[in-house]
Amino acid sequence: GLQGMMFSIANVCIQSAINSFGSDAIAGSAAALNYEFFAYFVVNAFAQATVTFTSQNFGAGEPKRCRKIFHTAMVLSLVCCGLLSLVFVVWRNFFLQIYTTDPAVLLYAKQRIVIATTLECLTSVYEISAGAMRGLGRSLTPALITFLGSCVLRLIWIATACKMVHEFWVLLIIYPISWVVTGIAMMIAYTLLRRKILAKSGVNQLE
Repeated sequence: GLQGMMFSIANVCIQSAINSFGSDAIAGSAAALNYEFFAYFVVNAFAQATVTFTSQNFGAGEPKRCRKIFHTAMVLSLVCCGLLSLVFVVWRNFFLQIYTTDPAVLLYAKQRIVIATTLECLTSVYEISAGAMRGLGRSLTPALITFLGSCVLRLIWIATACKMVHEFWVLLIIYPISWVVTGIAMMIAYTLLRRKILAKSGVNQLE
């Protein structure tokens, strides 16, 4: 719940920045955002499965399965989301024209779908890692990392880079930047926490 709230706060600020580009940018961004949601739902499904299966196997004392779940979910999420995103990007003209045929709106929509949707699969890195940590009984750590990487970082970007260069693409690249930063931090945290938790419980089979 906290993590979802943080995303919402950051997205409200980004939406405010998008509004500064006018009605065409607002409409174009909204059209492209639909396809980001479709791709993200695939990632979210694997993340929720990761929480469930990791917690079940950790509770059952099956750490090898926990590691297998993490790797399997990560690969499937990256591949499935990547393929779906690729479909949306390659045939973006067709998909975007379902929502609008206005050339000015499409210009902004295409920028967003190319910059953000193309790399939507990167969300798999932090979502699957966060799901694995939650399955191991640690939910606050991923929430804090998300707050810093996906909320604070985006707000800083809006207040600095976007003020210096008022271009739509400059605003949008914070999405993949924040996904990479958050993903790296989440992977490191997961690796450290996994070792710590299993060491405490006297389980070393994961290594």
